[in-house]
Amino acid sequence: MGSIHGGFFLTHFKGIAGSLRFWPVLAGVFCLVYFGAISPADAQIVKNLKRPGSLSSAHAELDAIKNCGMCHEKSGELSNAKCLDCHTEVAEAPEILRGNHQANKGTNCQDCHSDHKGRAFGMGKWDPASFDHDKTDHKLTGKHAGLACDQCHKPNKITNIIRYKPRKKPRKCSASGCHNKKEHSNVHSRQFIRNSCDNCHSLEKGWLPATFSHDTYEYRGYKLVGGHKGVECAKCHKKNRKGVIIYRPINTMNCGDSPCHTDFHAGALSDQTCEKCHQESNWLDLLFNHQEQSTFTITGKHLDADCEQCHKNRKWKPIEKKCISCHKKDDMHLEKLGGHCEECHDDASWDPQKFNHSLTGFKLGGAHASMACDDCHAKSDGVGLYAGLGQECIRCHVDPHLNQFGDFCMGCHSDKTWFPDKFRHIDTAFRLEGEHRMLECEACHKNRIYRNTPMECYACHATDLLEAGPVPAHSFAGLADCIDCHRAYSWTPARTRNEHKQ
Repeated sequence: MGSIHGGFFLTHFKGIAGSLRFWPVLAGVFCLVYFGAISPADAQIVKNLKRPGSLSSAHAELDAIKNCGMCHEKSGELSNAKCLDCHTEVAEAPEILRGNHQANKGTNCQDCHSDHKGRAFGMGKWDPASFDHDKTDHKLTGKHAGLACDQCHKPNKITNIIRYKPRKKPRKCSASGCHNKKEHSNVHSRQFIRNSCDNCHSLEKGWLPATFSHDTYEYRGYKLVGGHKGVECAKCHKKNRKGVIIYRPINTMNCGDSPCHTDFHAGALSDQTCEKCHQESNWLDLLFNHQEQSTFTITGKHLDADCEQCHKNRKWKPIEKKCISCHKKDDMHLEKLGGHCEECHDDASWDPQKFNHSLTGFKLGGAHASMACDDCHAKSDGVGLYAGLGQECIRCHVDPHLNQFGDFCMGCHSDKTWFPDKFRHIDTAFRLEGEHRMLECEACHKNRIYRNTPMECYACHATDLLEAGPVPAHSFAGLADCIDCHRAYSWTPARTRNEHKQ
């Protein structure tokens, strides 16, 4: 057997035997062939090789002469078929031929993956910077075109080997290993697992803002109208405790149950829907009709009142309907007249238009009818006094007579005018005649002294009596009766009785 192998050795290796540096290799091969460690076929391969270097770490277990045939043909050339005999994941999974393999289709494996250059040698001589992604079935467009390779192609956490070839084409972005992690802005979690990202986003226009529109015909969900149209997405779609923005499901059947509108009514109207009172065009442009949708019809001044003026602390129902529940601070009667304000007041004006003063026993007539309430019902500490005032005139009117005639003012005066038009001087012991009737009361009644006024002419006309005049009779001793010469209708000219006798 040794002679056979020896002849084979001399025949096949005489071409390289002249090279002294290969003698150790040839000697080793001869021994292996002689002792049957390698076959003549492997020896034929070795015959066509120069001394190679060590295999890379990926092929380290094959780094033995007896394994040369696993990669090399007898001619010494490498074979794609032999590569695929070991790399069955490539041979059995056609989809792996996408990407870089697809871009370099038709080339031999060794054109990109060489070996025998040491354990630390990387078997791929592919340069990512010069790689044309457009030759793959995933062209980089829009925002993707400007990304660095390592933003998508991450190293394996265990082997630290960067994986470029995809195991399968991702159905959507969130399954790609790029957009399905929190640090990669996966804001949707699994909300849109049945949807494609390009339904809402565009690489050409930029990932944000989203191209999704509530108003498209295809979208069958909640349409944005009125005031909702200009609202930013984040105002309705809030983040949960995990920081994920919730897009669905959102309750659109009741505004108060959504994360958008806080229930202004604090649950008091939970049996109603918001649309009964509000509209989307303007939330504060209320549709609520107090006349038709409540048991309290508002009219008059109530129509101009703000809701909060009656509905304190956002209490909408039940609410007390009595006037005093809202107008207690306005009650100038201090509840002394009860709580039935509507008997005197109406909502057209708070002035007591409906009050009938005759019911009090004191009918307002004459000048009283046009007077303001405060003129008689004087305020004490800012509060009008209404009950227990009495009907005596003296309570409102200062007595100019200094109590000379008691408190029965109506004997001389009336409510038509304060002038004593009912007083008759003839009812006294002194009848007014002539020019006396034209005089003011104060002309005779000095210092408002009305009772026990002297009735003698001298009491008022003393000055006229003592003045020197054309009639010397005033100097006659004993002359005391003025009417002997004067009359009330005309004080002058005076004529004495004696003159008439002459």
